[in-house]
Formats: sequence, structure tokens, C-alpha cells
Amino acid sequence: MPTIEEFVKILDMPLEKRVLYQHLEQPASVLTLSKIMKMLSRELEKSIAMKDKISLEFLEARLHQLSDEEDWETIMDVFALTIYGVLLFPNFENFVDYAAVSTFVAFKI
Repeated sequence: MPTIEEFVKILDMPLEKRVLYQHLEQPASVLTLSKIMKMLSRELEKSIAMKDKISLEFLEARLHQLSDEEDWETIMDVFALTIYGVLLFPNFENFVDYAAVSTFVAFKI
């Protein structure tokens, strides 16, 4: 697994110009996340499996929908959320933990 410094070189994205992660006192709201993913909040609420986890299957289905719509900016956001869950916070197999979701939302907004 590459280090952060190696990712900086690979992606040619210096960290100096990036906004640093600011911990939120409370988890990201479903409404905020649904706006980022451009979907109805009630659809997203249904997809939150168990407690505070989103299934990778749901995110992959959303990626396919966005691909059909050719909404590339939102595809990148949903794909980034998936990567946060799989690479940065690999706590649960086939699920993205809400800690990863909150981190993604804090970085996004």
C-alpha cells in the first residue's frame, strides 16, 4: 500500500493546496450526503444497512445509474466515497462505515 507521500507523487496533487480534514462534532447528515450523491434522502436512508453503514452494493448501483445519466462530477464523488470506505476505513467487508462517510463529507464541504 503506498504512503500518503507516494500518493502525492503518483497523483501529482501537492498537499499544501488542499483543505485539511476538520473533524465534525456530529456525523454527516443523510440530507447532506444525499445532496452530494444527487438522490432523494429517503432512498439513501433505506440504503443505510445495519447501524451507520452503507453497502458497497448500493454505492455500485448508484455509480451505474450516474454513468447512464453521464453525471461525471457526481460519479467522482460517489467513487471517492467508495474508496474512502474500502481503502481508508476498511472496517467492514462490503460496507462503508459512517466514519468514512463523515470524513468524506467534511472534506467535500
